[in-house]
Amino acid sequence: MAGASARDRHSPDEVLEGRVRAQLGHVIAEAAKLDISCHHGGVTVRGPLLAGEREKVQQRLGRTRGVRYWSLEVREVPGSGTRTA
Repeated sequence: MAGASARDRHSPDEVLEGRVRAQLGHVIAEAAKLDISCHHGGVTVRGPLLAGEREKVQQRLGRTRGVRYWSLEVREVPGSGTRTA
């Protein structure tokens, strides 16, 4: 719908950041360790990812409402991929 697209295009950066963090929390083990910054629909994700998580992050960003483009500045770290509380 055109109205939804226009609304998403102007989502405040804080709203988009929360949306991205919530989405990444569903697919990676340590989402809280990531630095996520947003500016006018652009998202930058920085920090550690476990092996295999980069692709999951890219897929999720591509499906997150309001994300127009993204940049990943991440490093792969060893780990089991097990979620911790």
